[in-house]
Amino acid sequence: MRRPLCSLLAIILVFVTIATWTQRSSAWSDIPLRVLSWNIDFGKGTDAAANYDRTATWIANINPDVVALCEMPSEQISLLVSLLNQKTGRTWNWYHVVKYPGVSEGNLILSKYSFASTSSRYLSYNRSVAQATLNVGGRTINFFATHLDPDSSGVRYTQVGELLSFMGNFSESRIVAGDFNAGPDTSEAIQMTGTFYDSWMQAMNMGTASAYPDNPVFAQTRTRRGRIDYIFYSRSSGNLFLQSTQIPDVRNLSQTNVVIYLGTLDDKGVRPSDHNPTIAVFDVR
Repeated sequence: MRRPLCSLLAIILVFVTIATWTQRSSAWSDIPLRVLSWNIDFGKGTDAAANYDRTATWIANINPDVVALCEMPSEQISLLVSLLNQKTGRTWNWYHVVKYPGVSEGNLILSKYSFASTSSRYLSYNRSVAQATLNVGGRTINFFATHLDPDSSGVRYTQVGELLSFMGNFSESRIVAGDFNAGPDTSEAIQMTGTFYDSWMQAMNMGTASAYPDNPVFAQTRTRRGRIDYIFYSRSSGNLFLQSTQIPDVRNLSQTNVVIYLGTLDDKGVRPSDHNPTIAVFDVR
């Protein structure tokens, strides 16, 4: 009777092992995280028309999981979020921080994931950063949205120092997105890449960055007149793995009533903002 019993125990052991590995495999499976960074210029397109329905349509089409929007006025948040809820069939969470006290414009975080917590900091020279903590598949993601000074490299360098100090208070994994008003070769952008990866450059090096013929892939692929909008992610994160980046073509080439010109090839058709969006896709492991 021992052999049948041994055989039965062996079969049970095999099934237990398979079940255990199945559970582990499920627990270890990658979760995609699609991030959008976009300065929406108060919902105003290059036809000079403010149209939040158009903005919401583009966000819905891009289908991000978490979003950093710049130049978002507080009085238009309910409209944008309502439109986005309608177009996506889901409820979006949001957190907004004004640029400085007394104005309505600021940085807006939108997320398909609920917020475990939120916080903010005012930076020097009337700028700010919004922060939200997300739980993505059991992993903590601390997400930041900011918009730096448009006029002075020295001011931006100071603001980046303050931004890095603020983000250092939060655990990994950390992603920061927004309009830095600085090209990738500037001192303030280089200061960021001391502890954060520039997702666009990383994807370029991997061969997974994409754009469009009038705005081809290189270090300065335009988000405006150059590449000034970013998605950075921490070099210390062990759970974030970049897959690809994209600066999509959001022009409507059938609409040629462009009145806000940048003097680039993007002026061929109306865009929903004078900035192009930036998209990064990560795996959260």
